Amino acid sequence: MDPQICVGIDVGCKAHRVGIADPRGSILEEFNISHTNAGFQDFFRQIHHHKQELDLPVVVATEGFNGYARPEPVFFGRKQLHPVLWQRA
Repeated sequence: MDPQICVGIDVGCKAHRVGIADPRGSILEEFNISHTNAGFQDFFRQIHHHKQELDLPVVVATEGFNGYARPEPVFFGRKQLHPVLWQRA
């Protein structure tokens, strides 16, 4: 597997928890975003910062079933991110 920046989103009803990790799995940053345009703009700004700093592709994992207002994968595709959906056990 090629090195990549991994982003995980714990989807909530009004806000989402975001974690960003480098290819070794070390946490680069954790933060909350609101489920608003401003919140997602902050999300993409933070992702862009790490993408430029490490010069690596970004993979985003988010809940794929029964999540609250989960962002659609096509939304991430517009920002050239690679979405991965997962099901909680």
